[in-house]
Amino acid sequence: MRLPDSMVEKVQGVRVTSALRAALDLARFEGWIRGFVALESWFRMHPELDVEAAKAMAMDCLATMGRVKDIAEARRAISLLSGQCESPYEALCIALLVHAKMGYSIQQQVWVIPSVRVDVLIDGWLVLEIDGAVKYDGATYDSDTRRVIVEERRREVRLQNAGYTVFRVTSTELFHQPQKFLAELRATWVSGRERGLQQVVRQA
Repeated sequence: MRLPDSMVEKVQGVRVTSALRAALDLARFEGWIRGFVALESWFRMHPELDVEAAKAMAMDCLATMGRVKDIAEARRAISLLSGQCESPYEALCIALLVHAKMGYSIQQQVWVIPSVRVDVLIDGWLVLEIDGAVKYDGATYDSDTRRVIVEERRREVRLQNAGYTVFRVTSTELFHQPQKFLAELRATWVSGRERGLQQVVRQA
């Protein structure tokens, strides 16, 4: 099947499926979670688009595909597009939380205390931080690993002193052990609720 020109890009002179079409196909063939991760990455490649324009563009692409299998998976991925995921692993984390249907109130990229923004804030008191392995390799960001760890610990102490509970998960755990991550997160949330933890008044 030959794709229309609107769904094709050229990379080094070779015709390839556009990133948007590829993201939608990924949702159809592999499920909306993987499609959502790809869609968020596509959106970050287009800073000229706002979220609503990006969703409209994706829906137009979907409509052009006609009657295809598992189109509902692609629609689900589009409906969740927010543009707030700053990495593929943040997108995967949000998708897992949504899929788990745990009833959390989820906020992304929240300034909670002066100069501190967190990846995900659950129910106003549980901070979820996603750690990518490249942050600690000492090369990718040209930084000293020990200094990165010390700075992160200071940041975590500031959050805890302000009344927040901090839950950390690595990108590897998200990808390879999603059920373990969700179970441990839920246990932390339940423990906090039993201790009467509730929304912290933000100072940012």
